[in-house]
Parts: sequence; C-alpha cells; structure tokens
Amino acid sequence: MEAFGAAVAVAMSLMLLQMGREERGGNVSRIAIAFLAMGILDAFHATSRPGHGFVLLHSTAVLAGGFWFASIWLPRGVSEVVNRRWFAWAVAGSAVGFGIYTPLFRETLPLMVQGGRFTTFALVMNSLGGVLFLAGVLRIATDSGYFNETGLSAFAFVGVLLGIAGITFGMSAIWDMTWWFWHLLRLSAFVVVLGFVFGRFQRVSLSLMSTVESLKLKEEELRRHRDHLEELVEERSAEIRKTNELLEEEITERTAAEEAIKKLNEDLAHHAAELEAANKELEAFAYSVSHDLRAPLRSIDGFSQVLTEDYSKKLDDQGRDYLSRVRAATQRMGQLIDDMLQLSRVTRAEMKHEEVSLSALAKSVAAELQQTDPDRDVDFVIASGLTATGDKQLLRVVLVNLLGNSWKFTSKHTTARIEFGAAEQDGNRAFFVRDDGAGFDPTYAGKLFTPFQRLHQTTEFPGTGVGLALVQRVVSRHGGRVWAEGAVEKGATFYFTL
Repeated sequence: MEAFGAAVAVAMSLMLLQMGREERGGNVSRIAIAFLAMGILDAFHATSRPGHGFVLLHSTAVLAGGFWFASIWLPRGVSEVVNRRWFAWAVAGSAVGFGIYTPLFRETLPLMVQGGRFTTFALVMNSLGGVLFLAGVLRIATDSGYFNETGLSAFAFVGVLLGIAGITFGMSAIWDMTWWFWHLLRLSAFVVVLGFVFGRFQRVSLSLMSTVESLKLKEEELRRHRDHLEELVEERSAEIRKTNELLEEEITERTAAEEAIKKLNEDLAHHAAELEAANKELEAFAYSVSHDLRAPLRSIDGFSQVLTEDYSKKLDDQGRDYLSRVRAATQRMGQLIDDMLQLSRVTRAEMKHEEVSLSALAKSVAAELQQTDPDRDVDFVIASGLTATGDKQLLRVVLVNLLGNSWKFTSKHTTARIEFGAAEQDGNRAFFVRDDGAGFDPTYAGKLFTPFQRLHQTTEFPGTGVGLALVQRVVSRHGGRVWAEGAVEKGATFYFTL
C-alpha cells in the first residue's frame, strides 16, 4: 500500500512540475514539491523494517507533504524560486539523503513508538502535517478560480483525506482499526491522485487528437494556398520580367547621367583649382599693393610732418590747414589699406572650431575699451555663461567690432549703457550687442554690412566702414547670419547667430 502510494505521489509530482513550468503556476509547483517529498520518503518507509525509523520516515513524509501543501499560502514571489529546476532536485536530494540516513543511524533517531503506541513526538509530527494539509485545502477553497482554471481543484479533496489521516494518526495504535482507517484514507487520496493523472492523460490525448485533426485541415488548406500561390508567382514572374526590361532601360539612362555628372565634377574640380590659384594670386597682389602703397604714403606723411614742424612759421594758417588735411588723408589711406588686408585675411583664414566662452571674450574687450578712455561713464552689462562653438580668434573679431562700434557711437552721450546677451529669434538662439547711442536710420540698414559704406560722417564718428563687413564675413563662415535694428538717437541692436 505504501509503495503504491509512493509511486503514485512521485509520478504525480513529476507531472505537476511540468505543468508548473508550462503554465508558470507557482501553486502548481509547490503542490508538486509536496508530493515529491512525500513520495520519496514514503518509498523509503515502505522498504524499512518496523521500528522507530519506520515511523519516523512516515511521520516526516506527512509533515513535509503538509508543509509544502500549505506553502500555497505564501506570496507568489516564492514561485520564482520553486519553479527553478534545481529546487526540485534539491528537495528530492534532501528526501533521499534523509531516507538513507534513517536506517544507517538508528541509534540517533528519536523514540517514535513506546509500549505499542506512538510517542508524543510522532503524534505531533503527524497531527501538524494533517493540519497543514487542511490549511492548504482552505487556500484552495478561497482561490477556487485559479485552481478550477488549472484543473487542480480536485486536490482539495486529496488534501482533506491526507489531513484527516494525519490527525487520526494520533488516535491509533499499531495494527488496530484506527491505524487501518487512516491508511485507507491515504490510499483513497492516492487513488484520487491516480484518477487525476489518468484524467489529465485523457485530456492531453483528446487535445492531441484534436490537434492532429486540425493539422490535417490546415494541411489541406495549405495545399490550396500553395496552388493559388503558384498561379500568383507565374503572374508576378511575368510582371517582374517586364519590370526588369524597364529597369535595364533606366540603368542605361542613369549610367549616361552618371557619366555626365562625373564630367561636371571634373570640370568643377578644375574650376575650384583655378579659383584657389586666383585667390592665392589675389592675396599676393593685395600684399604687394599694400606694400607698394605704404611706401609713398609714408613719404607723403613724413614730408608733411617735416613741413609742419620745420616750416610752419613760413606758412600761413591756410597752408598749415592744408598740410594737416594731407596728413589726415594719408593716415586714413593707411587705415583703409590695413582694413582691406584684414578683410582678406578673415575671408581665407583657416578656422579652428572649439568651445568658446563669448561672455569671457566680451568682458575682455570691454575692459580694453574702458582703458582707452577711463573717464567715460559707460555701464557694460554682459550676460554670464554664454558659449558657442567656433574659431576663438574670429569670434573675438566679431565682438571687438560690435562692442567697439557701441563704444564709439555712444561717445556723444555723457552716460551710456552697452549690453551683450542672448535671446530667442525664430526658434534659434541669437546673440546681441545693444547700446543707447546715436543709432541709425533703418531705411539704410542694408548698407551697414557693405565694405566702406558708412551712415555717419567721418568728422562725426571716425572709421573706414569695414568693421561690420568683417563681422558679416566671420558670422557667415560660422554658418550664421547678422542683422541690425535701430533708430536715430535711440540706440542700435546688432544680432548674430552661429
């Protein structure tokens, strides 16, 4: 009887373990562990001689089975551990180890039988196991939806039989009627389990038969689809052949177009080489002209200075005025030459991109401007933390000219405010330099960035008209744009993006 129950329990546990892995059911796995431990221990119990070890193996089987049966009360998170394959092997190994230990070390075992009756220790183990089985039954009853869905509701009846068998163990003596009664209860429980196994096997068999029948229908349907697909393939093949002919024509046309593009690229490369050579010649010409022009200019300025210093007493006021004008014109001509060279250098200078602190550059330029005329009352407001990616030297040229213009065009005011900051313009960040100086007529704003074009007289504000042209060249080389807003005597704001 015990051997039959052990075999049924182990077989049931293996089937439930497979169900638990397929259906991800933690409660299924825990019930499987209960039957596995109980089945292995009952197998050793069935092969043992009567005695303390014989009763201990049975009592341990009841207690271990009850414990794992009642463990379905534990949180579902425990299922992640129970579902792992190594856990079942660990439980099985522990049960086998205990089963081997029991007959080998009988002298170390507790007393389980005394005077023909079971000891208190044996009664407690069996009664506790029975109560745990009944606790598991209570869990099945309170979560009937899950157990009905998985087909495990029958185990409520199994748990009741095993629970009553464990509790009635304490009311029996060896070989009396009560002793046979709880054995029959356990046998009935294993018969129910066996019925569950056969029922499960029958459902699986019917499912397999239904699956086979369904596969046959699918096979017939696939055959029909295959025939239809063959017809479609033939039609598509004809279309593809026609498309291939069109593609061949298109490839021929594209090849001709690629040849034309290749020739155009070669021509473009040739023109680019010619342009680079022309730029180099132009640069050499600019340096040559500037050198050739500077020599006579220095002579004119030098001799005019000699006349002013050594012969001023021989000249009347008008003559001295003429000499002063000659010197001013030559100096202005020299400045124009310098500006032309700087404009040429900015256009062709190699750019080195890096992260640049525009705030730091602006503060440095402002400090230099204030040193040129410390007595002026000018309030510089420079926003902190403004950075951009670009060539540091060229970006300094931008700020030198924009802040220098603000410094120059506020010189007629006793107090002035010059601001450098950033603002959103059309969804992009734009930097700006704003002042409250002379401003300009917005009608002529288009001339601001043209080289040598000025909106103010030289006698009013000195300059050559190259500074803003430099700004535009640098900003354009950084992929941005520059524009201005202003009004006469209401100041001006110059914006630029990078």
